[in-house]
Amino acid sequence: MKTTRMVIVAAVLAALLGLAFWAQRQGGAEKAEGRVGKGQDVALGSETPGGANAGAEADTEAVTPEMLESLTTATAQIVRGDGSTAAIRAIDGEFGRVQVDPNENLKIRLTLRGFDAGRPVLIEADNGGSLNRRAGPLVLQPPADDGAIEFDFVIGGNTGRYTIMVSQGGRQELLEFRVGPEPPPGQAGPIRIFNPDPA
Repeated sequence: MKTTRMVIVAAVLAALLGLAFWAQRQGGAEKAEGRVGKGQDVALGSETPGGANAGAEADTEAVTPEMLESLTTATAQIVRGDGSTAAIRAIDGEFGRVQVDPNENLKIRLTLRGFDAGRPVLIEADNGGSLNRRAGPLVLQPPADDGAIEFDFVIGGNTGRYTIMVSQGGRQELLEFRVGPEPPPGQAGPIRIFNPDPA
């Protein structure tokens, strides 16, 4: 009888904690609506005037334009093959995720804040795709006036995540692209079989 009560109390507590967690998540989702930051998707060619982050600047409760500007470490202007553009910004070295098509050719103009004009910039695409129509990393010297570097990035033919890491000394900026739908969180991966005795 005592263990039955303990099980019922534990179940009620678990249900209350689950409900509280769900309510907190719902409240956080409503506050985040309209902002573009780390880990959020940006659809190229579908943004409002002012770029992909126009909603973030309009949300004065959460982030003021001055705060957003002070947190910005880099900005990027991305031009697709069809001519549509997106202006995105990196907060703390990470840009919002950009939804793209397979084999899409992107022209990227990246402006680094606080760059060192005397040091080259290393650009790497470790998850596939090509930089300036060739495999391997690029090394570019930023111009002394604004630090803006330009390069082409061709997305690979497969669905999934493509990244560009931009480094200058110890500084890094991450551009992330996604082809196809994002897999649902918590989805099981492929079945793995461990056989210690090969036949």
